[in-house]
Amino acid sequence: MDTLCVRNGRAECVDVTVDFGNCGACGFDCGETEGADTVECVEGRCVVSSCRRGWMQVGDECLKQDASHARRYRFH
Repeated sequence: MDTLCVRNGRAECVDVTVDFGNCGACGFDCGETEGADTVECVEGRCVVSSCRRGWMQVGDECLKQDASHARRYRFH
């Protein structure tokens, strides 16, 4: 779905269903997904494939890992 987005003062048509820097809406950048190592825009949402060291993947997000998170999500 093409949408007119303004970026760096320039208007451009982007497909917000797959555009990494405009995922789901103009300016929603998958690269800003906290803790994510590998992420892509799929059907208008950022989908996390892996998290950075010290972060744990829970669904489509990364949570800062600490002892309580490790115990809580170990078997999920």
